Amino acid sequence: MQPTVDYVVYILPQDSSQLAIWAQIGTVVIAVLALAVSVWQAKRNNEQHQRDILHARLMAKPHIDCQSRTINACYVFSISNNGLGPAVIKDINIFWNQKLQPNYSLENVLTEIFGGLLSDTRFTFDYIEINGYIPPGVTREVVRVNAEGAEFPLAQIKKSIEQEIYITGKYESVFGNEFEFDTRVSLETKIDPTDG
Repeated sequence: MQPTVDYVVYILPQDSSQLAIWAQIGTVVIAVLALAVSVWQAKRNNEQHQRDILHARLMAKPHIDCQSRTINACYVFSISNNGLGPAVIKDINIFWNQKLQPNYSLENVLTEIFGGLLSDTRFTFDYIEINGYIPPGVTREVVRVNAEGAEFPLAQIKKSIEQEIYITGKYESVFGNEFEFDTRVSLETKIDPTDG
């Protein structure tokens, strides 16, 4: 019968030469440099990620503007989203003579201002819903008053609406950033040159 070997033990002699010491130091230096490069790359990736998030937020930022204008015999008050992203309407408040009007009813406020003469003029309303949205580049006519043949002249209708009523509101971007609008601040009066 032949003898069998179950294991073999290698004994390596300790090399105390300078080359072995430098090889060990080089290995440690390379490992430290690899760790430093990895940390630097992770930091750069995080900075790029933060810039990407900021860019996405800016690319989805809405901007609500309010316009008041006359077109021929009509007075038009509108709200526009001139931003890059949709505006999600969160709150709308209508003030008449500096008092908050309950139930967001622009129609009721105009009835109070013009009384029974509403039937002589033609009003159209577009209600902007809470949690509804205005897409970018879209203008919504909130009020249109056709004053042709009305007892109130167009200039008086325009003046009454702009001086006695203002609207404030809050809206959000799709990322949840909150913004506010106030018709007293952003109202631009535009008059059609073809209007007498």
